Amino acid sequence: MFSFSCGIYKFKIIDLPSRVFCLLLGLTLISELIAFTAAKKYGNNLSVYSVFSIVQLALLALYFNFSIDVFRKWNLGLYIGATGVAAGILNIVFLEPLGTFNTNFLFFEGLCIIAMALFSFFRLLLMNDDLQLHKYPHFWFGVILVLFWSITFLNWGLYDYYSIKFKNEIWKIGTSILAINVFTYVAIGVNFLLYHKMKGAHAK
Repeated sequence: MFSFSCGIYKFKIIDLPSRVFCLLLGLTLISELIAFTAAKKYGNNLSVYSVFSIVQLALLALYFNFSIDVFRKWNLGLYIGATGVAAGILNIVFLEPLGTFNTNFLFFEGLCIIAMALFSFFRLLLMNDDLQLHKYPHFWFGVILVLFWSITFLNWGLYDYYSIKFKNEIWKIGTSILAINVFTYVAIGVNFLLYHKMKGAHAK
């Protein structure tokens, strides 16, 4: 709610990629509300997350399509997004049906997002010699995404290990997941709030 509200507050001055990012935050908020309701009513909200993860990858691919010059020129983000949607649907149909944890697709999604974010850093450094990265909002969006998905991968890897070896310590994984989520959305909101101060640093 905080990060989405910050995006809406700055909506008139942010560029198209940031507006796509703001749209993603709004849909994320809606999906979390639906997931909370499903968990209370049906005792299982995994179907909600399975569907939303496909939408999330598609919107982030669209975000990078507009924020990376090469992607924008060749519409690479659209192709990645379409591939992600197809992969997500096939995963639900053949491998991980609705109601189960979509581990395969989440791994694929995370790799795609990290790869696109890292490529965006490469393009920023290659094409803009005078760019001040710390004043460029899309640099910070990329950093936030890389940190979030990298730590999320680590948590997933440790979860099974802790559940077997240290069952009484499994709460630490849950706490770390909560902490990275809080940090991620607060950082996104702050990035929106400081958007107007990041002047003279936009990529060409």
